[in-house]
Amino acid sequence: MLDYVDGLQAAYASAGCSGSKPIGKAEQKMINKNNNNSINANISSYNSRFDNKGDHNSSYQNLGYGNSGSENQGNNNSGDGNKGNANSGHGNKGDCNSGNWNTGDNNSGFENKGDYNSGHSNTGNSNSGNKNEGDGNSGHANVGDRNTGNQNHTSNSTGYFNTKEQNVTMFNKITKFTRNELLEKHPIINKVELFNKRQWEQWFLNNPNEVQQIQEIPNFDPEIFKQITGLHIQEKEQ
Repeated sequence: MLDYVDGLQAAYASAGCSGSKPIGKAEQKMINKNNNNSINANISSYNSRFDNKGDHNSSYQNLGYGNSGSENQGNNNSGDGNKGNANSGHGNKGDCNSGNWNTGDNNSGFENKGDYNSGHSNTGNSNSGNKNEGDGNSGHANVGDRNTGNQNHTSNSTGYFNTKEQNVTMFNKITKFTRNELLEKHPIINKVELFNKRQWEQWFLNNPNEVQQIQEIPNFDPEIFKQITGLHIQEKEQ
């Protein structure tokens, strides 16, 4: 198809004409016929609507391939007005967004600047809350990371209007460590903090040398630990 259009333009130029040759109805029909387009003004193949620059688009004014939405610049979008690929939402700049007006990837919320947000109007990643500036917040309007409370300007807070990071509670008692201090002193926590009971059982069978590290974490309580993990580990002998 491009050869046909280029040939028309070359012949137009060789005749001493300036600018681009207007494409008439007969010529446009030939362009679409040669490229299996069902409607006019496509600059590619297998399009069922008009003004596409790409292949296999079923809607309008796409610059890309396989779009069922309209006015996209990218591929495989089912939403409209996206600049990216595989978006089912609208007005996104990025890939794989199911929400709208996001700048980033894999957002299911709206108006986020970042990735993997299910909340709205966040600047950061993996937020399920709204209007946060940071990552991993499930609360709202926080400036920081991993807050479950609201209006905090710190990280790892579960309350409201805090500016200092709180010490971590373990086994129903407060420790003297913040989250980062705790993970630095007891790295075993970072390894096991997302385990379910099956994973705990596998860990216990395969890593007996790490049991002592669990016994040494702050406020260790064997009864609470068994209730949560299903494992019976005694307190470390003093």
